[in-house]
Parts: sequence; C-alpha cells; structure tokens
Amino acid sequence: MVVAGASRHAKEILDLLYGQHQVDDLHFFDDVTVNGPDFFYERFPIVHSVDALSEIFKKDSRFVLGLGNPKARSVVAKKLLQAGGKLHTVVAASARVGQFQVSIGAGVNIMEFVLISSSVAIGEGSLINAYAAIHHDVTIGAYSEISPRATLLGGARVGDFCSVGSGAIILPNVKVGNNVVIGAGSVIRHNVDDNSVVVGVPGRVIKKN
Repeated sequence: MVVAGASRHAKEILDLLYGQHQVDDLHFFDDVTVNGPDFFYERFPIVHSVDALSEIFKKDSRFVLGLGNPKARSVVAKKLLQAGGKLHTVVAASARVGQFQVSIGAGVNIMEFVLISSSVAIGEGSLINAYAAIHHDVTIGAYSEISPRATLLGGARVGDFCSVGSGAIILPNVKVGNNVVIGAGSVIRHNVDDNSVVVGVPGRVIKKN
C-alpha cells in the first residue's frame, strides 16, 4: 500500500495503519520534496515519481491520502488514480460510526475518536480529523477537511474543497458552499456562499477566494 504524502498528516496515517497492523510493504509518495530527508528511513521507502509507482500498484493498487490540504489531496489523488492506483479509505478503530444510512466515499480518512452519527454522507477524498463530531443528517462534499474538534450539527451541509478549522461549529441546517474556508473556533449560524473565508463568533465573511 502507498501513503500519498511523506510528512505532517502522513505521520498520523502511519500511526493509524501501524495500530491496525497494515504496514507490511508500505511505501510513501512525495514528488514535491524529492531532495528532502527521508523521514521514515529505510523501513518505509519514499517514492519520488509517479512512474515508479507503476510496479508497486501491480502488487497492491491501494493508496491512502496522507495530506491535509483539500486541493493537494485532490491533485495527488488524480495523479495516483491515473497511475493505476485505487483510493483506499481508512477508519481509526477508536472512531464511532453510525450504523444506519452512512455513506463514506473512497479515499476518506476518519481519524482517532471521531463521532459520525447516522444518515451522514461524506464525499470522496475528505478528511475527518481527530475528535471531530459529525451529527445526524450531515452531508460533507468531496475533498473537504474537517479539522480536529470541529462540530457539524444536525442537517448541516459542507460543500466540496472546504476547510473547516479546528474547534469550529456549524449550527443545524446551515449550508456551506464549495471552496469555503472556516477559521478555527468560528461559529457558523447562517448559510455561506461559495469561495468565502469566514471567521469569528458569529462567523462573518472577511474575503472571497
């Protein structure tokens, strides 16, 4: 299996996979810092080009997204899919996932101590980070990042390519558009248009992306 990324969030993915005994023949992929230090040393080799992945994918086509930034996750996923890889979803053993009407897309990361209630849909490639709470009837789009301890209350909707900051709260039935950034600790009481940056309590739009 391949972890797409070789620093920062990838280290948390390594911890999660290690705890699940899924580190045999594990590789990391990083085609950006090709001359940087290999943090994982010889045990977990770092692959620095897409072409070099072709032989690895013949044996095991799965790859896990080990990046946090929504756009970076999307770009790297596209590269590895074109190289023959297959998006792999990882769910921490400590996460609590509802038993009814839960849809989790390919390539989603559900990290430690996440709460996901029933009637929840999470789109392809999204990241639900540690201690986040996703309550009933919530929808999260593709390649969005829900940061640690963020809370999405019943009926909230978050679009594609969004970043919801640590500790932010989206109140019930609030709709957040695509490509939105919500600052850490913000409280979102009203719908948010596409391409907005929102901060504060209550949340206010400070600029457009």
